[in-house]
Amino acid sequence: MRLANLLFGAAVLGASALAHADNIIAAGSGLSGSYSTETFTSGLSDWSAAGSNFNGVTFGDGNYVTDDYDGSFPNINGTAIVNFFPCCTTPTTLTFSSNLSGAAFNFVSNPGTSTFTAYLGATAVASFTTWTGYGGEFYGFQNIVFNSIRIDSGGGNYAYVLDNLQTAAVPEPETYAMLLGGLGLLALTRRRTRKA
Repeated sequence: MRLANLLFGAAVLGASALAHADNIIAAGSGLSGSYSTETFTSGLSDWSAAGSNFNGVTFGDGNYVTDDYDGSFPNINGTAIVNFFPCCTTPTTLTFSSNLSGAAFNFVSNPGTSTFTAYLGATAVASFTTWTGYGGEFYGFQNIVFNSIRIDSGGGNYAYVLDNLQTAAVPEPETYAMLLGGLGLLALTRRRTRKA
């Protein structure tokens, strides 16, 4: 009976790990664990539309590729994405080609309050509002399942500079099966040790 309870608890714990978002707010580093990073080095000419020119992500209208801000702000190096045309009148969305369990990026805006919202389809699954500015820290989400992020950047308009996009895939079901199997073996070994 105890083994069944332990396995059930592990299953609930594994499922809830993706149900609660870990917001990444003004962090010195982004995602933890395994992830890939897009630095936007593409060979595109300066001020080309970002669109779907990068692996796994499509940027909304008004997002462009530029190296004009290389070194202007902390952690903005080489080519970056800017939301400037039409300048700063609407929020923008990063749409991912598959579901993710995490995404984070270095972010600069005019000083003010910004809102970041993660969506799975049309449903908002996590959101936070925080002060952003010229610091270039990491912002994003981890440990939820989502496929887009809407950015309402602050400071009186929606202008921003974004670099070093980190993305983490949703863990495969086999990962949870291995976790549960390992916990089951641990419980069985412990039970046999007690009997001996």
